[in-house]
Amino acid sequence: MYTNQQIYTTQHPLLVYGSGPADAPLILRLFAPDGSIAEFEQITTNSDGSFSYKILDWPSSSTKHPFGTYTVEAISSTTGESRKVDIKFASSTQLELIPIERKITTQVFAP
Repeated sequence: MYTNQQIYTTQHPLLVYGSGPADAPLILRLFAPDGSIAEFEQITTNSDGSFSYKILDWPSSSTKHPFGTYTVEAISSTTGESRKVDIKFASSTQLELIPIERKITTQVFAP
């Protein structure tokens, strides 16, 4: 299972796609940052095992859909196998660059 992006804002829908057993039921769950289930869908894969599904259009940030890190999970009902992907719902898709400071200390011992 894959998602169409890693960082989402209100203008980007959450799409998942991938492959599994052919013509099999698949459970899609979206976990909110607090661990509760924000969305739950059951779909059926295509005859070749592929699937593509829009879970939701992100609403404005609220208590039900706050900004933060979400987890998308796909569970195969036939095999019980599951896959998880972490995504971020934020006010902007721009990444912040944080400088990395490195400090090296050396000590020489000469007997």
